[in-house]
Amino acid sequence: MCLKGKVTKIVGGDTLDVGDTRIRLALTSTPELGDIGGIESKMFVEEKCPVNSDVLVDEDDGQIEGSYGRIIGKVFCKGNLLNEEILEKGYGEIEKTYCFESEFREESWAKKFGC
Repeated sequence: MCLKGKVTKIVGGDTLDVGDTRIRLALTSTPELGDIGGIESKMFVEEKCPVNSDVLVDEDDGQIEGSYGRIIGKVFCKGNLLNEEILEKGYGEIEKTYCFESEFREESWAKKFGC
């Protein structure tokens, strides 16, 4: 499933709201806001994909059950893959636990960071 919409809230470095839908970035894990690096990762997302940005979300068909009611997917913002940008700049790490089930595990960005 793909979802197009506007970012309505940046929840954290790996979670944002598109319209009324909460999105968790597939295979991408950033520190919690209270942990070292958490605020910085959120600020990076706010800079790269601020509120009111148009985004395209590609749901991870391997993880359609979601995570805490969130859709898990890749987020394209301003022509860039947000998941990859976070990993590339060191604001998060690949979530290896889900590599075996994610439909994105064979993509170059996922393999580059350890899937």
